[in-house]
This record gives sequence, structure tokens and C-alpha cells, in this order.
Amino acid sequence: MWERRPRRDTLFRDVDVAPTKSFAATGRSNERLAMEFLNDEQFKVLSNPGVISTQLLSPHNSLSERVTLTRVVVAPGAVQKRHTHASSEQIWIAVEGRGTLLLADEATHPIAAGDVVRFADGDVHGFINDSEADFVYLSVTSPPINFSYAYKQEGAVR
Repeated sequence: MWERRPRRDTLFRDVDVAPTKSFAATGRSNERLAMEFLNDEQFKVLSNPGVISTQLLSPHNSLSERVTLTRVVVAPGAVQKRHTHASSEQIWIAVEGRGTLLLADEATHPIAAGDVVRFADGDVHGFINDSEADFVYLSVTSPPINFSYAYKQEGAVR
């Protein structure tokens, strides 16, 4: 599903339009881009034991100032502890597998591929993969958060 795609020489090769300036070339000025094309060389990978979090789009690699888009893979038996985001809402889109959400007051709720869940600012949430296969979800966080503080290291370590 997440196979590596070949790099493209320009952003708009297929539509005969000159490419726009890249993120690095803009120096984060007030210039707005109509489109950005990101690849795995620009993603930030963070990890904790059993959890690999890849920040696909966030202010670290994009001019977008409104969201962080993250792909998270949780190995069987791994846990993301209960936590909150004081001033950001978060949406999880379950892509693969199943597991259990860890909610406030020790409550839990099952989640499986195809489910979507929204956590408002300050909602307690976490996750345990109590299945025998990886659980994969996409997370949309707004306003954006740099999740480096929540992970022990940069890079994919399982």
C-alpha cells in the first residue's frame, strides 16, 4: 500500500506547467504555493518501542501552517499511553488492523480499519494494539504539533 514511488523531476511534469519553488528555496517567506509535492526524504520519522510515527506533512517540511498529517504504525502489543493535546484537535483514520482506544476515566473503545475518530482539544486518548497484526492509522492534527517531544528517538526503530 505504501510503496516507494520514483522521484519526479518537476512537480508538474504531466501538465506542461513550470514547477513552483520548493519549500527549501522559498525560505518560508510569505509566498504561497499552489501545490506542494513531498516525498519520503522530507518526512520526519519518530519512534518509541513498537511505534513508528512518520510526519508526512507539517510545518517542518511544508508551508502549510494549519495541520500535521502523520502515519502511525503500532506493532502488536505496543501501547501509546493516554495523553491530551491542550489546544489541538486530532482525527484518526484507521487504515489497517484493529485495537483498542484508551480514553478518559479508564474507558476503552474498539477501533478497526475503516473507522474514523475525532478527539477535541483536551480529550484524553491513547491506544493499545491488542491484536496480532500491525495497526496503521493516519492522524490529522490542527493546529499542527511537532510530535518530537513524545518520542524517544528520530528514525524508525522497532
